[in-house]
Amino acid sequence: MTLKEEDNAYGQDIMTEVSIRINELEERMKTTREKINLITRNFIFIKENFEEKVEKVEKENFELKQVLNDLKKGLSSLNQESEKWVRRDEIILIERMLKDFQPLEFVRRTDLEDRIGKNLKLNKKELLERNKNP
Repeated sequence: MTLKEEDNAYGQDIMTEVSIRINELEERMKTTREKINLITRNFIFIKENFEEKVEKVEKENFELKQVLNDLKKGLSSLNQESEKWVRRDEIILIERMLKDFQPLEFVRRTDLEDRIGKNLKLNKKELLERNKNP
């Protein structure tokens, strides 16, 4: 073989090797693109699911805030109303006072005056009778 032929053979070997390496790199790039596309699709799917879940949580959070505000309003109105209610210890105190007071045993003023008047008349009659019968 001549030098030219050796150079040609060597050049063809290099070209073949370069061609093989280029093919390998192209396949690696193709598989890498496929992986990237798959990862991108998965990422998009996960992102959409995450956004849906976040939306649900935000909606539930908003509803819970409304319920909490309604409860706060209800509690504040109950608190205001409860200040108007009579407490148990106050009722017990009033019961004791009523037991001591016993209004049914009291006499009306007119009844008392009538009774005193009758007693005075009786006492006058008794005094007059005593004075007559000494």
